[in-house]
Amino acid sequence: MPSPFSISDTHWINFAERCAHTLNRPLDDSELTQFKLYAHHLLTWNEKFNLIGPAPPESILIRHFLDSLYFAPLLPPSAKIADIGSGAGFPGVPLAIVFPQHRMHLIESIQKKAGFLSFIVAELGLHNKVKIFNQRAEQMPSKEINSYHVILSRALSDIAQGATWAFKLLKPDGMYLTIKGPKVDQDLEKYYMNRIHLKYARPQLHTILGPNEHHSILVKLQRI
Repeated sequence: MPSPFSISDTHWINFAERCAHTLNRPLDDSELTQFKLYAHHLLTWNEKFNLIGPAPPESILIRHFLDSLYFAPLLPPSAKIADIGSGAGFPGVPLAIVFPQHRMHLIESIQKKAGFLSFIVAELGLHNKVKIFNQRAEQMPSKEINSYHVILSRALSDIAQGATWAFKLLKPDGMYLTIKGPKVDQDLEKYYMNRIHLKYARPQLHTILGPNEHHSILVKLQRI
């Protein structure tokens, strides 16, 4: 059965070093322990429920954990945040581990993934600051409408669709953040063809240089 011990100490050290660079501070022992527990349960559940698909155990450290932390530099000091299409908890859970001051809501419509989120939030002791919504973003309760400082998405393929869902949930001047790959220009062309772009300021693009010179683009849309 997969366990955090399937991931070598070298991989964990490399992960911790990359986190320190991304966060401008080292992970403390408690945070690293939480990430190891997260890895253990994610790998175990993935065997049965296919939460993230087949992959070498160590790949989750960079592909999922570190990739989630790339949102960190653009987050305000303290905020109410929603993660749309959270899946197995990315980016919301890693961000909740390292930023306890935020209120994090994980929105996931697929029952098996929402079940894992409920389990892992309890296992990591995050239940006081993380809440799970097992529903679609457009079906959120009325009290959550226009209540978030930040909306995040990592798995959505369409910027325009994410921006549409985010607009309904964001406070005035709130922001929508999403990570895209090298085809971001094509996605932005589609975004500009949708009237939703009139409700946001001009997109800000932040290039992220990941491992092996892999580039990602963090897209920021500020609601107006």
